[in-house]
Amino acid sequence: MLIKLLKQRTSNLFEQVPLKQIIIVPFVLQLFATVGVTGYLSWRNGQQAVMDIANQLSEQATNRVKSNLAKLLQRPHLLSEILIKDTIQGDISFDDIERSEKFLWRIIQLFENVYAVYIGNEQGQFIYVSRESDGSFRAKSVEESPNRLYYMITPEGARGDFYNQTIYDPRIRPWYTKTLALNAPNWSPIYAFPNGKLGITASHPLSDSQGQLIGVIGVDFVLTLINDFLGGLEVSPNGEVFIVESSGLLVASSTNFPPYTMDDQNVAQRLHISQVNHPIISGTAAYFSQNFEHLSQIKTSHQSSFYINGEKQFLDVVRYQDKWGLNWLIVVVMPESDFMGRINHNAKITFMLSLVALAITICIGIFMASRVTRPIVNLNKAARKFAQGDWEHTVHISRCQEVGELAESFNQMAAQIRQSFSELEAQNSLSEALNRQLSDREYWLKQFLEALPVGVLVYDKHGKIYYANQKLKKLFRAEHIPEVSLEEFAEINHLYLSSTDQLYPTKALPLVRALKGKTVPIENIEIRHPDQTICCSLMATPIFDSEEDIVYGIGVFEDITQRRQAEIERQNFTKQLKEKNDALKRMDELKDEFLANTSHELRTPLNGMIGLSESMLDGVAGPLTELQRQNLSMIAKSGHRLSTLVNDILDFSKLRHQTLELQLQPLGLREIVEVVVVLSKPLIGNKDIELINEIPDDFPAVNADENRLQQILYNLIGNAIKFTDSGTVKITASVLDTDANNSMAVINISDTGIGILPEKHHRIFESFEQGDGSTARQYGGTGLGLAITKQLVELHQGKIWLDSVVGSGSTFSFTLPISEEIPETTAKADSLLVNEAALVNADVLWDAAIPETENNQSMAGSKLAPDNNQFKIMIVDDDPINLQVLANYLYLENYAVTQATNGMEALKILESGFIPDLILLDVMMPRMTGYEVTEKIREDWPPHQLPIMMLTAKIGFLI
Repeated sequence: MLIKLLKQRTSNLFEQVPLKQIIIVPFVLQLFATVGVTGYLSWRNGQQAVMDIANQLSEQATNRVKSNLAKLLQRPHLLSEILIKDTIQGDISFDDIERSEKFLWRIIQLFENVYAVYIGNEQGQFIYVSRESDGSFRAKSVEESPNRLYYMITPEGARGDFYNQTIYDPRIRPWYTKTLALNAPNWSPIYAFPNGKLGITASHPLSDSQGQLIGVIGVDFVLTLINDFLGGLEVSPNGEVFIVESSGLLVASSTNFPPYTMDDQNVAQRLHISQVNHPIISGTAAYFSQNFEHLSQIKTSHQSSFYINGEKQFLDVVRYQDKWGLNWLIVVVMPESDFMGRINHNAKITFMLSLVALAITICIGIFMASRVTRPIVNLNKAARKFAQGDWEHTVHISRCQEVGELAESFNQMAAQIRQSFSELEAQNSLSEALNRQLSDREYWLKQFLEALPVGVLVYDKHGKIYYANQKLKKLFRAEHIPEVSLEEFAEINHLYLSSTDQLYPTKALPLVRALKGKTVPIENIEIRHPDQTICCSLMATPIFDSEEDIVYGIGVFEDITQRRQAEIERQNFTKQLKEKNDALKRMDELKDEFLANTSHELRTPLNGMIGLSESMLDGVAGPLTELQRQNLSMIAKSGHRLSTLVNDILDFSKLRHQTLELQLQPLGLREIVEVVVVLSKPLIGNKDIELINEIPDDFPAVNADENRLQQILYNLIGNAIKFTDSGTVKITASVLDTDANNSMAVINISDTGIGILPEKHHRIFESFEQGDGSTARQYGGTGLGLAITKQLVELHQGKIWLDSVVGSGSTFSFTLPISEEIPETTAKADSLLVNEAALVNADVLWDAAIPETENNQSMAGSKLAPDNNQFKIMIVDDDPINLQVLANYLYLENYAVTQATNGMEALKILESGFIPDLILLDVMMPRMTGYEVTEKIREDWPPHQLPIMMLTAKIGFLI
């Protein structure tokens, strides 16, 4: 009623307003609204741009501060760690305090931001070297507790003039007692150093080789460098950056104000940020006090804005922490005026231009409205006369085409009205006939819908139900579907969301969505009756008229209770299968993880056992009795067998899980075979077997993984030697052309051994299979070698097969793709090492990498070999078993040996002037890896002057 009354009053109002004003006023209002919205959006975008720029600048500033703080504050602890190592190595000792002072004097000159370095021990002794403000250095040492003696240090680092003596016990000082209690590196609180500058102390515990705490090392770090960095950091023209502790005490800032003040005794006293005479810092302190009870409430970061003297400031706070106990806040403050000056200027210009454009547009609109409305006013006068019965009155034809056509149409209107009456009577008769046809067709349609096996509901665009068939009434158990709105349809007819107690949401109901033009099928709806729940599918679709407007909606309900029950049973069964499958996969993963960890732990003791036993067999420990030789030989053979088993199982596991990756490259086949032949000769033992490599020198290169190709060849040649008592093992190769772009190399390994029965050929490449059940007992082996070989060949896109005659021998053949590229280098048998899986004999390793010497006295037991023209070898390995094995083998060849247990020790030996002829270097070592040691060595010695052989658990190679 209210809306109707409002429409009437609005209509009356417009009837009283002239047409000219109706056109002009909305036009002017639209212009005002457009200009106003445009100006407002421009201002808002400027504000948002300022916020984005401020956030970006503050984030960049805090990141730079955190990065530089980490670098600066790491140096004192790095210096402490260096001093701990130097103390352990004897460069710093309380037995020679003067030498130790000179050593600290050299060290402190390398760190410009370090004020003092000192060491105290449990006996009360104390060594101290400091850098004074005038650039001089002083020493304060306690040789006999508690007397501390003060000395000047000369430019050469020696003790100078004695100038003071005091009573001092380092064991009761805070830096000592705190480190002793924590037994860990830590920072002291910030305090004033004797030179008047603020600083902080990095303390580290000092332990002996047995792990007993024997003292504490302290490094005094001056915070001036942080002030200098912040002072050079520009975030905005008037922005400031400062660092503060959670207590509110200032650490450093980008301002010229120091973070401390001097009291009456000329002692530096730290300032709280509220005491700093700087408007931004003191204003930020006031903001903190109003919004936080304590600064520790800021856990990680905080961004906000506040006002100082009516000017908006952007604030970004980030907490900085390190592993040694520092807990500071980095604060970045930037005034909004640094960004808003140009934006405000542009806004004023935009506002003035908008006003000018608005005034011009209003004038043009008034002028055009007058020209448009004048012909219409004339036409209105003529229409009034026509209504009064003046049929002869004509309308002046306007020059405007539309108004002219309107006037002409007005003159023709009377004749057309009479003609229209007669035409309407004819159309009325036709409409009656069409209505009768429509009624018949509607009856037929209802019969069709009643015959459908699904429930059908038809409703109009307002949600009023138009028709429901008997199947739907049976599903709803109702003689008549209630006349309710679609919003109440789910509640009245008990429609629920499947497997819940929630009525089906009205917005998601397909009947509702169909009236919005969407065809929606669902299967998650249920009809709830007191004694039964019916699962249904529902699809609703809109019905359009000829103008593509929605006039009806039709919904189809189908009973899917039985199908839903079958799906639930299938899902439960699938879930059970998945759970069982996941459990099996997890057990398989645990097995593989256990296998990998166990095999890794077995390698080092196995290699040590094999190496030590073989070196003793070679005479490293002197003459052996026959029984001892037999026992040691059994130990070495058992170790080799177990190592082979570990390698086979690991490769088999990788291949089974498809985690083994190949490093393909062009390789010279003859050279690779020659290497494997050389390495396989120890397998012959006392047998009368000849190994023959008949691959020509000009045979094309193959595309393969070098280590895995060696493993394939070593397995096949090893099997041929194992099952051949006498005769030959021959390796040949040929080229097989399969098509124009793909050629394959065929490699054959033939022997004159026992052969394999034909019925065993199809099983010989299976896991844990051999030619005969008795073969494993007679010749040994796991049955994995050929299975692994087959999978490695197939990874190279090749094939492997067997031709064998029992009693005459066997030929294993496999294919590899031919490479179109030329190998970069030609491998030689005396310089190429193979994967551990090939079980390289240690004697071959030494012969390949180390030249023979004569009449050299062994230095295996010495720390540093003398320079007496012997071939000198330095072994670097952190494992004592590996050191002993290598030393034993070199002892047998009469080389001069120098040993080092880590990379730093090796570098110190080289720096001392001892230059070996060869370095055997372990790759994986604590503190410094073999690669890092090699980089240091290569800075001073190229490979031709000092060769290095890298040793790993898998591969050895020369650098």
